[in-house]
Amino acid sequence: MDIKAGAVVKVIFAAAFIAALSGVASAEVVKGTVKSIAKESKALTLQTSQESVLLIVWDNRTAWNGINKPAEINPDEAVTVDLRQDQAVAVSISRIEPVIPAGVPALYLDKLEESLKTQDKTRTYLFVDTRPADLFDRAHIPGAFSLPLSRMEKRSFGRLLENKSARLIFYDEGQGGDSAVKGAELAIKAGFTDVSVLPEGAVGWKNSNRALASSARFIRKNKSVLIDLRKPELVSQGHIEGAVNFPASGLMEKQGYFQMKKQVPIVLYGGSDSEAAAAAATIRKWGYRNVTIFPGGAEAWQNGAEVLQTGPAAEFIENSATAHSGLLSPKDFEMALISPGTVEIVDARSAAEQANGGFPKAVKIPLQDLPRRHGELNKEMIQVVFSSNPEYAEMAYDFLKSKGYRVNYLDGSVEFGKQGKYTVK
Repeated sequence: MDIKAGAVVKVIFAAAFIAALSGVASAEVVKGTVKSIAKESKALTLQTSQESVLLIVWDNRTAWNGINKPAEINPDEAVTVDLRQDQAVAVSISRIEPVIPAGVPALYLDKLEESLKTQDKTRTYLFVDTRPADLFDRAHIPGAFSLPLSRMEKRSFGRLLENKSARLIFYDEGQGGDSAVKGAELAIKAGFTDVSVLPEGAVGWKNSNRALASSARFIRKNKSVLIDLRKPELVSQGHIEGAVNFPASGLMEKQGYFQMKKQVPIVLYGGSDSEAAAAAATIRKWGYRNVTIFPGGAEAWQNGAEVLQTGPAAEFIENSATAHSGLLSPKDFEMALISPGTVEIVDARSAAEQANGGFPKAVKIPLQDLPRRHGELNKEMIQVVFSSNPEYAEMAYDFLKSKGYRVNYLDGSVEFGKQGKYTVK
């Protein structure tokens, strides 16, 4: 899975890490974005750069800062991890919180709706997105206005100057960045009288199960899975080019059609924005996190001087660019099982699950043990990982790939029976 966002930050190598390489027990402080979590295995994958993924393990001694319990961690959150190099176990995991200076009101998500309901109905409010334009185009709060901090620093406020009494709510990615706070401070200096900051930002909005929106420019310029949720007869009258028609009423039956990276952008539109938002929530539950809506749907597309395509839309996701290169179907996994000369099967299930059955020649390394035991694998061979859950297998895949292994993983699970029998699902 690839993550493109300003929220992804590079690994910080402390001097103590150099000591660890010399054999001295020490620690390394890393910052990154949570990709996936296996809470039962006490493990998560942390994206620290475009190519680097760490598998972080915690235990009963791990301290949680700004997080009451592991269940509160969300994918795409930025965290800092103090890692024990000698044991590959986290000393502490800390949520990165934004710093809101005095004089700038903070409006948190849990108070947002109540605040907006009780405000003066004669006044307008506007979400102001201070991130770069490409991040806004990819995923923004519906109805928000794009005003990158770089523009504000040049005193270019655009149409905001039309109404200095409007209620302005500034936000950025929400990963410890400061562009929203700086933007709010500049707005106050420019004479705007009702300014606040949404500390959780775009990521917090998404993690609260609210829908983010993509712009028409993003749909035009990027490879994304575009889904039209309307009935086929309406779709035939005019749809956005490249859209796949999965009617909202039958979406639950289409889960098996989503065979691509979990980070592939998916944009939905339908007969209403609420219908698209509900569908987005469903697809996010399947593990796809970059799911947005296109507000206004086909009508908004046409009103933006874009052309609609008539006739039936595709009924399958066919864009090969979205395929996950490391993903193996059950059939391909079966072929890997009979290729022992070139393939090394890696059983990443828990020790208890491994004790209930397995492949005799598989290398048994539970997911949480991979950071300290991956050296047992043969880099001259191709690794094929399976686990009790495809998402956990993908976590192992991400980690091993970042370590230079030629690795694939099963998009499914294996059930073991008596006398060595098994079923690949």
